[in-house]
Amino acid sequence: MMNYRFMAVGFAAFLLCLIFFADRAHADEATEARFHFQRGVSLISKGKVQSALEQFLISNRLVKNPNAVFNAAKCFEHMKNYNEAYALYSEYLQFNLTPAERIEGEKKLKEVEGKVAAVTISTFPEGAEIFIDRKELGSWGMTPRLIAVPPGEHEVFLEYKGHYVESFKIKAELGEMKNFHADLKAKTGSVKISGPHEIVYLTIDAAESQTIDIPAEFDLPVGEHTLKFEADGYLPDEKQVTVKENKLEEVDFKLDAIPEPEGSLSIVSTPSAALVMLDKMNFGFTPLMQPVSVGQHTVRVTMEGRESWKGDIDISVADNLHLDVDLVQARFLKKQKQGLIALFTLGSLFFLGGAASGVYAIYTKQEFENNPTVELQDRGNRLNLFADIGVILGGAALIAGGIWYYFIKRKQDTGSKAKITLNKANQANTNPMQWASSEDPSHIRMG
Repeated sequence: MMNYRFMAVGFAAFLLCLIFFADRAHADEATEARFHFQRGVSLISKGKVQSALEQFLISNRLVKNPNAVFNAAKCFEHMKNYNEAYALYSEYLQFNLTPAERIEGEKKLKEVEGKVAAVTISTFPEGAEIFIDRKELGSWGMTPRLIAVPPGEHEVFLEYKGHYVESFKIKAELGEMKNFHADLKAKTGSVKISGPHEIVYLTIDAAESQTIDIPAEFDLPVGEHTLKFEADGYLPDEKQVTVKENKLEEVDFKLDAIPEPEGSLSIVSTPSAALVMLDKMNFGFTPLMQPVSVGQHTVRVTMEGRESWKGDIDISVADNLHLDVDLVQARFLKKQKQGLIALFTLGSLFFLGGAASGVYAIYTKQEFENNPTVELQDRGNRLNLFADIGVILGGAALIAGGIWYYFIKRKQDTGSKAKITLNKANQANTNPMQWASSEDPSHIRMG
């Protein structure tokens, strides 16, 4: 354990040393660059131009400095090395100069222009590295670049990352300025796009979006690329692809549908553990809090032995609608309902039986009047008796059931209720309301 601790302490000390010496190294380079620059100025005053030139070049190599470049260019011009002087005057003009410094630099460049064969080399894309005649002679800078070369024919090589090397011949003439341009051909590979959608919007490396049919196959420059896929009603998808020269890369994508905007619904009930149904689907048991899609919904809260509550709600984005439902005792218990049903059924049967017997007794009376017999008289008497008994018993049962229903209902509350609290999005306002309901929705809208 101690070894790991010492290793950690040692590593931290090592990092601190790196940071310390890196700052020191940076400071030492600046100090050394100033030393060589000042020495160059001193040598110039003594007429030692070549030695001064060396000091200015060293100073600029350590820390880029427009004054060192300008002085080195003047040294080359004094030594009649006009190509080098022209190149350094051109480099000097690439610095961020004051108007007076730029005027002087352009004047010096113009003075040596007639003594060199100057060429401007540009490319698309810009930033290609320039080599003249042989790469081992070193780079002449990045395009676009104005350079001076010895008069005559030269071969130019242009290198740019991810592109083929471009080469061409140029002919430079003393005292003339010539322009040369090259469009560099990118190295490419192929990309094949597959996915579940037939048409998507494709954006490559933040360029302009374009519509493509899926599947699709096309060429892209070698290197890393970001492909962004979009379609109406779906969330965008991004894929990274590394394109290799003359290789086929396959990219699969899948767009997820944009989820419906949601609010939330929380419900508590007294008593708890009541079943909540949202749009006729089981939503859970109280207490609960769940996300709900934006729009209108029908909520029903039920519990055995209690009056159910039902109502319509409207939910907007990020709204939190809270329902506090008070489920009252059911008006009729299960046994009471069964007793009432039995009483009403029995009463109805007796009443209908009596009514039927009465109708049949009338029909028998008509027969008796046409053909008076003892048999018809006895039948009529029996039917009249059944009719009287059926109507009396059936009517009594129905009246008793009605009275029973009335007294049970009077003892109950008016129905289950819900108190509603609406917390709007980005708003701490509450709006409590009493919402009375039984099986009939009240159709109150909470926006």
